[in-house]
Amino acid sequence: MKSYKQFVGDTQHSETVEELTEGTLRNLGAAALFARIVSLSRQIKRKKDVSEKLDLLASQNTTVAAIVMAVGKFLERSNR
Repeated sequence: MKSYKQFVGDTQHSETVEELTEGTLRNLGAAALFARIVSLSRQIKRKKDVSEKLDLLASQNTTVAAIVMAVGKFLERSNR
């Protein structure tokens, strides 16, 4: 398996490098969103007040929607 530097050095098409970079950034973004969802889930479990739980749950749902949109965009682009 080639290292990243070897791959970039061998690549003659800049599109491939851009796609690789875009994919890496997308994966990092998804990981950050997933960490946010887990964090919100833990906060929801700790709260006693129902209104605070609902606020956190709404925030968690928004984050889940962001992941779904990101994955949807990825699937749309891969189907082209």
